[in-house]
Amino acid sequence: MPQRLKTLADRIQYGLAINHLSQSELARRVGLTPQAIQHLCSGKAQTTRYAAQIAHALGVRTDWLLTGQGPITSPTPPSPQSSLEKLINTLHSAALSQEDIQLLTHLAQRLAKNPKSDR
Repeated sequence: MPQRLKTLADRIQYGLAINHLSQSELARRVGLTPQAIQHLCSGKAQTTRYAAQIAHALGVRTDWLLTGQGPITSPTPPSPQSSLEKLINTLHSAALSQEDIQLLTHLAQRLAKNPKSDR
């Protein structure tokens, strides 16, 4: 990590650069006004209550965004598809009937397509 990333503004600007995002696009992703992101990037703010949302949009750790300490990113979690494949393989190796395996496989595939929908 470059030494010049001493402030919140520096780290947000770095995140924008590595993600090829504009301030306006970051504002849209986070649900803030472009002026709010401009204010943060100007260096006038030392912190923000939207740090977690900004960090998520930039693909960086919230702690790093706020402090500059530690790794920039977290280890990459497994993709939903690979998790789904592992679950389906586990179902097939379990002592279940073929009908139960088919029902659970179908349910897992539906959940993977719509993980945040109201059920």
